[in-house]
Amino acid sequence: MTHWVRLWGNMPNDLKWRVIARHSGRPMTGVLAVFIHMMTNAGGNEEARGTLHKWDDEVIAVALDIDTEHVAAIRLAMQGKILDGDRLTGWEKRQPKREDSSAERTRA
Repeated sequence: MTHWVRLWGNMPNDLKWRVIARHSGRPMTGVLAVFIHMMTNAGGNEEARGTLHKWDDEVIAVALDIDTEHVAAIRLAMQGKILDGDRLTGWEKRQPKREDSSAERTRA
């Protein structure tokens, strides 16, 4: 089933990505790409939305055409910033508990 996730307006410029990039030794482009994969992974977790489900650094590395160690370094640097174990922090704040209907989006 297709699912949606939301990004926040200032997401690409949030300074926490620079901190994660610095701690992981990876560029911001990689950090943001891994995060987007995390969002879609956690959004598709029907048992616990917002929690990574069967996350595999190697699979993500292949998808992004980067080294597995780079994905692992980014994921580890995210701990305490946007990850708490396998849980994306801030999920409840930024993601709806239900999907908007097209009528609701049209009215907005």
